[in-house]
Amino acid sequence: MQKTIIYQSIIIAFVSATLSVRAEENNTHQDKLLWELPPVNVIGYTDNSIDEALPSVETIQMEELRNPAVTDIRSIFTKTPSIEVNSSSNGQAQQLRIRGFGKNYAELKIDNEPTPSFFVFGPYTSGERSFIETDTLKQVDIVKGLQSPKQSTGALAGTINMQTFDPSDFVDSENPFYFSVKPSYTSKNKGFGSTLRLAAAKDNFSGLLMYSYRRYHELENKGSDQEKTLRDKQNTDQHNIMMKGEVGLDQGRLLFTGEHFKVDNETTPRYPRGNPSAYDEPSKRSRLSATAELENVLGLDELSARVSWQKYNQTDSAYGESHYRQKRSGIGFDGVKVLDIGTMENRLSFGTSFDKHKFDYKLIDRSGAAIRYVPVTNRDTVMLYAKDQITFNGGFTLTPGIRVEHQKLTASVDDAYSKNPAVPVQKGYIPKGSTTMVSPSLTATMPLGENSKIYASFSKGEKSADDSNLGSFDHGFGFIIPNPDLKNEKSKNFELGLSYIEQDKLEFNVNAFYSKFNNFISFKDDGIYGTTPSGSPKMIMRPFNTDKAKIYGAEMAVEFAINEQLQANAGLAWMRGSIGKQASHGVTLTQAYPKTASLGLSYHKDDIWGASVDLTLVGKGENPEDDKKFRTPGYGVVDLTAWYKPMKNMLITGGIYNITDKKYWLSADINGQSGYDRNGKKLNLDKYTQPGRNFGVNFKYEF
Repeated sequence: MQKTIIYQSIIIAFVSATLSVRAEENNTHQDKLLWELPPVNVIGYTDNSIDEALPSVETIQMEELRNPAVTDIRSIFTKTPSIEVNSSSNGQAQQLRIRGFGKNYAELKIDNEPTPSFFVFGPYTSGERSFIETDTLKQVDIVKGLQSPKQSTGALAGTINMQTFDPSDFVDSENPFYFSVKPSYTSKNKGFGSTLRLAAAKDNFSGLLMYSYRRYHELENKGSDQEKTLRDKQNTDQHNIMMKGEVGLDQGRLLFTGEHFKVDNETTPRYPRGNPSAYDEPSKRSRLSATAELENVLGLDELSARVSWQKYNQTDSAYGESHYRQKRSGIGFDGVKVLDIGTMENRLSFGTSFDKHKFDYKLIDRSGAAIRYVPVTNRDTVMLYAKDQITFNGGFTLTPGIRVEHQKLTASVDDAYSKNPAVPVQKGYIPKGSTTMVSPSLTATMPLGENSKIYASFSKGEKSADDSNLGSFDHGFGFIIPNPDLKNEKSKNFELGLSYIEQDKLEFNVNAFYSKFNNFISFKDDGIYGTTPSGSPKMIMRPFNTDKAKIYGAEMAVEFAINEQLQANAGLAWMRGSIGKQASHGVTLTQAYPKTASLGLSYHKDDIWGASVDLTLVGKGENPEDDKKFRTPGYGVVDLTAWYKPMKNMLITGGIYNITDKKYWLSADINGQSGYDRNGKKLNLDKYTQPGRNFGVNFKYEF
């Protein structure tokens, strides 16, 4: 603790001293190197990678990602209250939630390609979201809810696309070479890291090589060894290498991408009971893709084609070896044609794709025997979409759209699946079949002046059952088995908003949303099969389309430039939800995000230095309506960050977080979970608390 205070004091002293220094050479620096820090546009309702016709896409620019605390997917969204990433008890990112809904209701993409789906079933393994290197990202685009035919019909909660850097972001014919190195340190997990970037351009070709390495430990919390609430010990090595090649053409470009992400994680139980030894949890993700982006070809204004492949492996050796694998490959085409018909401008967009997705989960126990809780499944999906952005007299815009997906599911059974003791209970059911899902949408935008507009959208979504709903498992006290009669989950979504954008002065957006869900899948008891060793009956549980649900809320964000050096920002977010057979009389949706407010003030002096202070206020978690369930208390957190350029090619960034050393829990992690053990004793849940006062610093040198 004393050492941490010393480190923080050094940082504060360094920042205070350096802010008083004026580097003369920075006054004349005019080139376009990427470490320049213009005001951050965190609202960004234009120029997005998901759907350019949508008026309410939120964009986090790369400048926002320079915060030294941003080292994983969870830390990206700390200032986006409607997005949460819940974690395991040891701090590993798991579900990504948008407006309260996670699992595969929230679609996550990288460079517009789907990432491995979320999975949790059986005793040991759950699919995680800890497979993204944040230093490769230049922009994150967010669509909350299902609003566009460019989103998957099953993205009922929304879509997030993370764009990685391209060679042309660093080099061109006038600046043919770029190199940078960025070491970093974060105290919250004692994490050291470094990223190398190398880019070069020759004629019409440019290339980019990025390598990142991180070594870190378990996430700190406010627990204590005396109460046995510290997190398990972890030693983690993380590697990521990304290569891109870009070929410039007269009418567009070709882009080739290869990336390999690898994590080696060793966990040692701090308070062992059933498994006292250390165990490994390695995972790796690999992807390859090729994209052609063309203009004015085949009678179209824009045409793009892409082919992609990716593979994801995750292993958990806590109890035997649990292997979780996914493979995806796909091909797709998109086109745009602009037509002027009288006073109407029609921007017609259309596309098609084919995607193959293989899911494979197998457990090898300590005796060496293999068992499967879910058969190996293959999903083939064909998609078609079309939309027309119609602008009347250069003002009112109406965008109707439709997306159709046809999905075919097949499964294969081997000896490992036949050994599953729950298979006889479900009478040999093997998942297979096909379904066609249709998602229409309509968006309208009305200008109210030169800088403001109102917008409204309506859409329908449809989602087939996940692989998590297809498994069979004997957990000792009963069985979980699949249901062959599951229907697709469906949603209806409404959104209304107002935005005002005055470039470099003021950006404001407020919106309200309402979504209604039908055929929601949940598990319930469905009979008895056999008895436990003690003679108690073993209950059968299976998924049913029993529930309806609804969510509604409002969000507001504003950025205001007080003058050329001083900017302020603020945000508010509120939502409610319920789930039950009749949603209007259902139970509270405990995973709805709490009421949240944020205030920020930032200052920058030319291109020499800058600093910002941010206050985040979060209300109590949604009431579980059960005194034995834990409700997260409200809290307030203050963060301070600063940056300084002591010379032309050098940038130093630092931050102190949770300055007041507040003890708090994140609602996404634990709200609504049991607060008592089986004997009625209140549990100490400090293991799930977030880090206290902590700091981060990074240094970047480039030429």
